[in-house]
Amino acid sequence: MISFEVTGTTINLHWSEFIDLNNIDYSKNHEVIKEIPEAYGIYIFWRQYGDKHECLYIGKTTKLRSRIRTQLNARGLIEHVKGAKRGKKILSYAELDMHANCYVDDYLDKVETFFISEALSQGHDLYNQQKTKFYGNPIISHGENYPNIFEDTMYMPNK
Repeated sequence: MISFEVTGTTINLHWSEFIDLNNIDYSKNHEVIKEIPEAYGIYIFWRQYGDKHECLYIGKTTKLRSRIRTQLNARGLIEHVKGAKRGKKILSYAELDMHANCYVDDYLDKVETFFISEALSQGHDLYNQQKTKFYGNPIISHGENYPNIFEDTMYMPNK
């Protein structure tokens, strides 16, 4: 069994009340986003049907309100959200809160990549799938005399 050791800085996400997208007129100025802060954060377009949730788009930004306003006018994304299977369409966002000495942009990117990877691993129909890479060193095994629990090529994440 592999144990997990917490190292580094804690990443705090403060989630706000979600926004019901079923009642938004996408062709107008979106009054609902005036309360969204211009802060570093993560935002997720998703749908809820019964007890199940499916992410449709996961993004990061240094200015939540501006970015969400832009995304609500992005034709491809909104068509994907509207065209999703039945269920309530929702927008959630969270402000990123970290220690003042942290390089927030780097952590914001890592959180977005992690969330996208998790959603894809669970079979979610994400509009944005390009953000699924992480940085690491390749480990390539040559020969046949090693346990078959290892793949021929594996990647060790950089810290």
